[in-house]
Amino acid sequence: NVNTIKESLFNSLPKPDVSRLHRGDWDDDVARVASLLVQRGLNYEVQCAKGFGDAIKDSILNRLVPGIGQVWVRFEMQENPEAVDQDGEPIEGIPTHIQGTESIMLDSVYWEDFLYEPARSWELVTWVGRKLSLTKQEVTDRWGEKALNDIQAVKTEGVMLTPKEIDEGKYTVYEIWDKNKREVLHIAKGREEPLD
Repeated sequence: NVNTIKESLFNSLPKPDVSRLHRGDWDDDVARVASLLVQRGLNYEVQCAKGFGDAIKDSILNRLVPGIGQVWVRFEMQENPEAVDQDGEPIEGIPTHIQGTESIMLDSVYWEDFLYEPARSWELVTWVGRKLSLTKQEVTDRWGEKALNDIQAVKTEGVMLTPKEIDEGKYTVYEIWDKNKREVLHIAKGREEPLD
């Protein structure tokens, strides 16, 4: 039954359709061109985003079986090391990132790794988050060697391949998005201050 429902919910990549709000104004070329640009941008991202179809399929399966399916959309870019001075301040006139390195990534969040503030309705939720299982190299690349002293790697005794055993030797960091403060925090157990 779940396989039948899953195929009816998603069987191919979506085709974005963007149209103007007021279609009666035929002379409004700005709105027409803007809607075409947005539609083409969305279509490009759907077709070219790494793992788009897999993330959607995983989240639909998580929705149908345990009851919550979540896709996490993130923006990645490669920063330009020449854009900041020795004090870490941006240099005027130099782009902060390398052009052509921007991409949108979709991650399927395992249902037990998705966190949110308990509330009576979704509109009242002020923060959401997810558990990240990172390798030692990923932690040092992002927060430096000092962060490794405060974060403990996951250790288990089992031999089964449960999610906890899959994360063996990785470091757990919680990524929290706060709607009220409009900030993103990375928190690790055993550390009083956020990582950034």
